[in-house]
Amino acid sequence: MLGGKLNSQVNSGNKKDDFYSSVEEWEARTFPKLTKKRELKQLESKPDSFGVTIANKIFTDIRAELLKHS
Repeated sequence: MLGGKLNSQVNSGNKKDDFYSSVEEWEARTFPKLTKKRELKQLESKPDSFGVTIANKIFTDIRAELLKHS
């Protein structure tokens, strides 16, 4: 009986780790692709960083192709 109570306390202690400090942190951990898309859109809205955005996209595509063939 005592062992069961101890296990439930340990399990409830692990659930405390699931709390996030902000909504942004929750989104980043739960939806990493959505967060990346949002960051790219913010970068694209800045005219001086447009070249960097294009270069990052190209390198990402190259890496994905290389990983497919390895």
